[in-house]
Amino acid sequence: MSGLNRDLIFKLTYALIATGIIIILCTIGSISSGGIVGTMIGYSFITAGILVLAGYIIGNLSNLIQAFFSAGPLLMLAGTIMFLLNLLNKNINRISTGNTSSGYYTFSNICLILIILQLIIFYDGTTKKQFQDTYELSKVSSMGIYLLGVINIISANTLGTILSSYITDG
Repeated sequence: MSGLNRDLIFKLTYALIATGIIIILCTIGSISSGGIVGTMIGYSFITAGILVLAGYIIGNLSNLIQAFFSAGPLLMLAGTIMFLLNLLNKNINRISTGNTSSGYYTFSNICLILIILQLIIFYDGTTKKQFQDTYELSKVSSMGIYLLGVINIISANTLGTILSSYITDG
């Protein structure tokens, strides 16, 4: 694929991801159902951008090992975000009425920070010459994203436990 199409795809997906982050940052701390829906929309924008990027990267790689290091971290991140979207969707009424533990807000913010850190590492990795030439992330970038991804999955599961087990009366 030509460099122009490649640049266009990357700029479009980065714009989707940046828009999603901005939407989430605008709705952070809001407990109204509108704020939660805004957060869900922001996560959806990020997921759409990630999946387009992962598909493009996989389409340009020649073997499974390269895909594991380059697109695997993105797919892991997309899966985590989809899990968070599912949690928000299932518990929107409980969250909007304030019937959640204070731990919900703590772990929700931890998950968001970890997602942003993963995206920063990925963006940094994609601007390096190695990625520009081969569509392959460096192993350091890839493993950094995987490490933060594992921590994020643990945080998201903790968030799910808080939402299902620690209900308050508001």
